[in-house]
Amino acid sequence: MKNKIIKESQSGITLIALVITIIVLLILSGISVAYLTGDNGILKRGLQAKQVTEEKEVQEEVMEKWYEVERKSIGNDYTTNQKIEMLKNKLGQDANISINGNILTVKYKGIITEIKI
Repeated sequence: MKNKIIKESQSGITLIALVITIIVLLILSGISVAYLTGDNGILKRGLQAKQVTEEKEVQEEVMEKWYEVERKSIGNDYTTNQKIEMLKNKLGQDANISINGNILTVKYKGIITEIKI
């Protein structure tokens, strides 16, 4: 049997170095998961941003339709009730419109929009 002589210049990954590397990777992955799924994580903030965007789009649509009604009523003597009826026709029958003083409240697609008239 021949004896193998190990030279001092030969090196390899030791078990300790491998374990330390795995521990560091586990810590980094834990931090990454926490940033993704935590209470203020990226995923939750993305969903919140999506909801806010959808609400603003619906409110913008309602305001656009109201301005169309207002432009159409220039030079005509439409009453507020007639304007509300015109708005309801533009939005569709699923729109719920109420008036309280000079505030017009429109519930459309589950989003409430208030318009000062």
